[in-house]
Amino acid sequence: MMLAGVWFGWRGVLFALFPGAVQATLVTLVVYFVRGRIDEPEAVKREREELQRAAQAGDEEARALLEDDPIGKEPDEGLRYARVPFGPFLILGILEYLFFKWQIDEVVFGPVVQVFSRISGHE
Repeated sequence: MMLAGVWFGWRGVLFALFPGAVQATLVTLVVYFVRGRIDEPEAVKREREELQRAAQAGDEEARALLEDDPIGKEPDEGLRYARVPFGPFLILGILEYLFFKWQIDEVVFGPVVQVFSRISGHE
């Protein structure tokens, strides 16, 4: 997000965050309704198993990670507890802003900037 802010300013950050969240929600709902569940990624399962083995062998750091990190426990059933990676959707929002910046600024942020300009007296 910092890099989006450096490249695009506050508009890029806001556009990456909000459409990224909406797109993540829509994709998650579609996957859930099509498949009936959202599986935990295999890499997360393997990492948890490795940490559990290390903790059983007496590794205190692994034991602390299992207790503190939500990934240390298997997720509960249901859509509410699904673990969905958010990063790819943030990247998608940033790419959308990169390729359609002028249209987005005009349609989405143009009215916002006008309102704040009027409020602050800088028309």
